[in-house]
Amino acid sequence: MKIAFLCNPARHRARQFPRLVALIQKHVPAQREIFLVDRARPNSLETSVERILDGGFERVAVAGGDGTLNRVVNALITRRAVERVTLGIVPFGTCNDFARALGLSPLRLARSLRTLARDKSRLIDIGRVNDHFFINNAGFGKRRPSDGGKAGVRIFSEMKPVGAQAAWSGQTLEGKFFMMLCANAPFFGGGMRFSKKSDPSDGTLDFFFVRKMLKLNLALQFILGKAHLPMQLLKSSGRILKISAQKLKLETESPVSVLIDGESRESLERVREATFEIAGGVRVLSPK
Repeated sequence: MKIAFLCNPARHRARQFPRLVALIQKHVPAQREIFLVDRARPNSLETSVERILDGGFERVAVAGGDGTLNRVVNALITRRAVERVTLGIVPFGTCNDFARALGLSPLRLARSLRTLARDKSRLIDIGRVNDHFFINNAGFGKRRPSDGGKAGVRIFSEMKPVGAQAAWSGQTLEGKFFMMLCANAPFFGGGMRFSKKSDPSDGTLDFFFVRKMLKLNLALQFILGKAHLPMQLLKSSGRILKISAQKLKLETESPVSVLIDGESRESLERVREATFEIAGGVRVLSPK
């Protein structure tokens, strides 16, 4: 078995990279090679994926955050190679929300690494919004896409309700919404969640529409989220609507910026139409 480690550590984790390498050497006895993303080269990650595929690696361990995992999945799909490899997750980024959904933590890297040597995997759904793929979530709500995966109480103060209409399975929803999160897995923004029931292997996407409400209530929802409690605990959670569907079309009265796995894409900035749907799957090693 050959394992390729594609490492893109967040800036605040760069000094910990030697420790990660030492842990890899200790816990992954298989034939392995480490590919380090060069942040000074915009296409370094995609070039590394090409080299990994040419090298015939059976497993690709992504050491980074949700944004890195997103780029790897998109690169594999672009090269029609998503069925050729099994992904492993090593939470080593700024936000590790998808890893959290699998029960993996940056505080327990050894556990993540031991998972790579096992054969326990699950088929994870891949979502698509327009021409971009995601594995954890996608949605709108932030006014500044450059904020990336950052989320917190400050974000709610910048939110403005947007008129929108959604259509799915012959049903429709219309109203003014502060945000919409299309969740393939439950966590976003560093451990926030609307609920714990979003299953990345169930063949459906969960859409959470946050209706216009008092900003104070919206702030309380985010405070719950930052405390890692479900954001549906308050009475005002009745303003949060959940839809489960394989495909949903969204139209908005004014342009919105759609983030995928916490990252912005130029073609998804200031859009008024977006279609979210299940678009295949990928094998991911998992401890549970």
